Amino acid sequence: MRSGREDGSSSPPGLGGTRKWVPVRKHRTFPDALAHLRTSGFRVLAAHPAPQALDFRAVDYTLPTAILLGTEETGVSEEAAAAADGWIAIPMAGMVTSLNVSVAAALVLFEAQRQREAAGLYASSRLPPTPTPALSSNGPIRSSRRIAGEKRWRIHRWEPMGRSWGRSRGRRE
Repeated sequence: MRSGREDGSSSPPGLGGTRKWVPVRKHRTFPDALAHLRTSGFRVLAAHPAPQALDFRAVDYTLPTAILLGTEETGVSEEAAAAADGWIAIPMAGMVTSLNVSVAAALVLFEAQRQREAAGLYASSRLPPTPTPALSSNGPIRSSRRIAGEKRWRIHRWEPMGRSWGRSRGRRE
């Protein structure tokens, strides 16, 4: 995997711009990852369609929570289901009994965000008081120039009157 960060550390390419703010930690084994989460104060919930699973909306996501999701067809592994502190399920009606993992993740994360917003957990910023290079006004423009160099798109800069920058549509330089 290639390094996607200026400091040389690696982040999965799919993280896009979030890699500037969300650190990625890799673990060699699933038990190592669980141990790290638990020592960091997280409870671990697995999305698992079992009769004793809680409705995902009935869980308190204002507590530190890690959510394990599996594939649409097989769900989480037996090891993950057994190791979880609890199980959650998304109630389904009709003939369909599962959702695509990205849809399931979106539903659970939206509910977590809704609860956290209602509890006031987003009332103040957790970012450092001084901007990091990635948060400075030059961060997005510098990134855009790099992209522009690769794709040859013209970049519009941020202007004081509120117009945003972005790629020109349909015109290459």
